[in-house]
Amino acid sequence: MDNRNSKWGKQYHWVRGDPRSGNMTIVPRYGPMLGGQYLIISGPCIEQNAIIKVSFSGSPQKKCERKSEFAFACITPLFSHTGDTPVKVEIENLEGDSRTFQGLYTVLNPANSKHRVYRQNAPDWFSGRQNISWDPDVPELQEDNSVDIHLFFLMENNDRRLIWKRDVLNEAVDRLQGSAEVYLTGNDYPMAIRVTAETRRIDQSERGIWSDIFPLALTFDQANQSCKNWLNSEAKLPPLPSDDVQPCPCTLDQALLDIVRFQPDPDCNMFNRNSQFFRTRNCLHRRNATHCIRLAQAGPDGIDNLCCYDADKNLIDSRLKEGGSLQRYHYLGGPEVLPYLSNFYFDVLPFLHCCRYSQKEQNDHSDDKNKNGTLCPQYIKHRKSSSCVNYEPPRPARTNGDPHITTLDGYSYTFNGVGEFVYLKTTDGTFLSQIRFEQFRKENGDLVDASVCTAFVSRHFSTSGSDIVEVRLNSIRTADLLVNGDVIDFDESNVHQFPGIFVVQMTSNQPNLNTTKKEFIVSFTEIGIAFRAIASPAVLSILPVVGNKTLAG
Repeated sequence: MDNRNSKWGKQYHWVRGDPRSGNMTIVPRYGPMLGGQYLIISGPCIEQNAIIKVSFSGSPQKKCERKSEFAFACITPLFSHTGDTPVKVEIENLEGDSRTFQGLYTVLNPANSKHRVYRQNAPDWFSGRQNISWDPDVPELQEDNSVDIHLFFLMENNDRRLIWKRDVLNEAVDRLQGSAEVYLTGNDYPMAIRVTAETRRIDQSERGIWSDIFPLALTFDQANQSCKNWLNSEAKLPPLPSDDVQPCPCTLDQALLDIVRFQPDPDCNMFNRNSQFFRTRNCLHRRNATHCIRLAQAGPDGIDNLCCYDADKNLIDSRLKEGGSLQRYHYLGGPEVLPYLSNFYFDVLPFLHCCRYSQKEQNDHSDDKNKNGTLCPQYIKHRKSSSCVNYEPPRPARTNGDPHITTLDGYSYTFNGVGEFVYLKTTDGTFLSQIRFEQFRKENGDLVDASVCTAFVSRHFSTSGSDIVEVRLNSIRTADLLVNGDVIDFDESNVHQFPGIFVVQMTSNQPNLNTTKKEFIVSFTEIGIAFRAIASPAVLSILPVVGNKTLAG
């Protein structure tokens, strides 16, 4: 089970620092797609007056700053993709000789990354004066006494490609103040606020920290016009292929179990309530929902299916309340589809314009309302309301306690063996999972005549990759999740994507957070097998779920 001794091969060491080699250590290892992050890169020896340039995934080179003999600082650019990104650094000395070093940096989806600018009273921001706050001690801002505040807004160019434009909201704000009032004028674009270091460095990317992506709440007339413009544009596009889309689970309990075909919606899920990543939003765009899920991978033509559940744990009918619907773009993105941003622009924003902001108050009986009616049914014609018709729950199994095992076909038994065993495998050998049982030890160190699960590891031998995912108990951190032998850091994001794999660290939705318990979801989306791992200090419980009908035994 320990990958270092596994027959599956050696550990993955791409970003280890060594002054004599061409590899580097990059800290932080993960960061936002919108860029501006301050990175410390170490490993190579750097002469006093050396010229240092960095490129991310072939982007134009930008200068970095030498900080010591073995470290330098670089700023990330604005990305249009997520996932592992090659980093290439060129260091040129005074004689003109250059050396090249390589590493990896992981770009995080805007929906999943931790934002550091917080919108106060975030649920509905109207045009006018609003308030923001930020951490004044973040590395991106520390070297400046003042900051500028920029408003970025996303719009289409003539080729229907999404591009960022920006305005200056405030200039020369005291960084240590940590808060500011901003004035916003009404528009119907997705927006984000960046607190930017005031000093501009030549040939460097701008450093700064970001808010979440958000809309402005429009007036009735503005929303009406925006919705009608969208309806006219949508009528020119091919309809969404709704017949072949995976139906929604009918209840919240089914949705929480179906971790193989769906994943929690990053903007609305019950695990966000105490999460450090969502201080300004949860279910802001689906007011009647307590939990939503999305397809774990894009459906036909790259579409998504958003399923939302109310306080009674039932699937919401979007024709009646603010629930889910089909989406033209999956939030994970795709070829020429910006992760999260395309979904927000073409799916989330039209929903708000057509089904929320264009609705007059219920006690408004003006002729305009009666004449205009509602535009939401027209939106639903283009974004079919989510349904659970023909939904078939996946097959779960379970391993818990000392240990009690339930197989995929419902057979239960107890197994007190010690060692490493094949846990789940496909008959064609393309998927294999192993599990480790160890003898249970009391807190005083005495051994007991029982065994418990302490680790499991899985691998899918697929065309997109064959990453090894492991969850193992840790005496200090309760449990770790590893991919190819590297411990995954959930400080910057509780969600990570790898080719054909989705992993998430769940946070408790209870007020009294149990810090000694950890829970992970590991989903192999291409083959349709997932695991829910619940770790306490001494025991690891595993819930395997199979959602692929072709794997039925």
